[in-house]
Amino acid sequence: MNDSEAIEAILTAARYFNTLGIAYIHLAEADWDDAPIVTDSFRHTLRDLFDGAIIVAGNFTRESGEHLIRKGLVDFVAYGRAFITNPDLPRRFKESLPLSPLKTKVHCLAVLQPDILTIRYHLSEPLAATETVTLADYIFRMCCTS
Repeated sequence: MNDSEAIEAILTAARYFNTLGIAYIHLAEADWDDAPIVTDSFRHTLRDLFDGAIIVAGNFTRESGEHLIRKGLVDFVAYGRAFITNPDLPRRFKESLPLSPLKTKVHCLAVLQPDILTIRYHLSEPLAATETVTLADYIFRMCCTS
C-alpha cells in the first residue's frame, strides 16, 4: 500500500473528527513491507489535533504498547492477533510469560449465525481456503492444535 498521502489523510480526518466530538480514533497500523512508517512526530501531531481517545493496533508487543501509552501518544493498544493463540493474553503480559505464535494469518469474512463464521485463511504455502466452522471449533483449532 505504498500511499504517500495516508499520513496526511489521517491527520486531516482527525482534525475534522475532533470538531464533531468523536470519542475515539482506532488506527490499524499496517505491518507489511511497504506500509507507511508511523513516526512519533505523527503521533504527537495526532495527539495535538484530536482530543478523544486514540487506539492503535498493529502487531505491537507488550513493551512497544506500554511504551506508547507511557509517552502519552496513545490511550489503548489492541492486540487482536496475539489473542488468537493466547486467549489468556492479559495474564501472560502480567506474568511476563512467553506468547504462543500465530500459526496462520486468519481473516474473518462474515458472521453467518451467532456462533458460526466463515473464515478465509492463508497458510505459509501459497494456498488459501474458505470454510464454515463453529466459533468454538475455530478457537480450539487455533489455540490447541498444532
